[in-house]
Amino acid sequence: DYQGVTTGGCQVAATPARAPLFLPRAVATPSPASSLQKSFGVCGSMPAFGDRQRNGGNPASAILVWYFIALSTLVDPGFWQRAFAARDPKVARRGVLWSVAFWILFDFMTTATGLYARALLPNLAQPVFAYPELAQRVLPPVALGLFYIGMIATVMSTIDSYGFIAAATIGRDFIWRLKNERGEERVARYSQVGLWVSTGFAAALALMNPSVIGLWHDLGSITTPVLLLPVGAALLQRGRLPAGWTLVAMIISFVVPLAWVLSKTEGPGGVAVYPWSIEPIYAGLAASLLIYAPGWAIEAIRRRARAHGPMEGERSS
Repeated sequence: DYQGVTTGGCQVAATPARAPLFLPRAVATPSPASSLQKSFGVCGSMPAFGDRQRNGGNPASAILVWYFIALSTLVDPGFWQRAFAARDPKVARRGVLWSVAFWILFDFMTTATGLYARALLPNLAQPVFAYPELAQRVLPPVALGLFYIGMIATVMSTIDSYGFIAAATIGRDFIWRLKNERGEERVARYSQVGLWVSTGFAAALALMNPSVIGLWHDLGSITTPVLLLPVGAALLQRGRLPAGWTLVAMIISFVVPLAWVLSKTEGPGGVAVYPWSIEPIYAGLAASLLIYAPGWAIEAIRRRARAHGPMEGERSS
């Protein structure tokens, strides 16, 4: 896909590229299970719960934030581009439902494998290496090779998909629309520029924050408040505000959580501490609501004025 974009084409080998994506879970999950059965099952191998807390020592707000970050799916360009690529709304609806079902399945398999890793490798210094370390311990050589291929395919397919989406978004939705060109002859060229810009930006983020969980948290906290209310109002056909007002709300709801993330400090145990102990996404959503609320009030007053205007004119005549 990257080569197709940079050379002006768009040739995608979808099936071969995505097939290894399922190998890590398909290979890893049964193998630890059979290994743990020799140790009287995963329940017997798990460390004692002891004084461990179910919330990991985090406050409820730090856990609830991930449910709000999950709403970023509704404003993810990839979600909408894939939905609009469907033949009709019925196909798109079925596709979303099937995707949710597979998300549940894959999340279960990922979490279950993580529990196996916690049972077999309780003293692992770097938890991020749980999958590779678990694979080295329980998989035979051939299966281990397939597992690593699957891990690489997972990374490659993710870069492939999001890189292509970012390139199209920057090239068409930003550059092409800002230039206000009628023809689409230069869209491919703009997408090439967008690909390099997004790749450089992604590399910089990865270097600044090597934790994928940290990136999910920070990016989700910054981007979700920007688009959640505008997209929700557009979908529901209620509460829509003029373009200028919406732009101001988007800018402020972007700046506020960004400032929150940049001003965080590291507390005991490496836990992030934010101003007033408020998560960035909550600050961003509050800022968006504070801008939208007066806008809704003004629009309601205007609607009443337009509704009463003709009636008063008829009475005076």
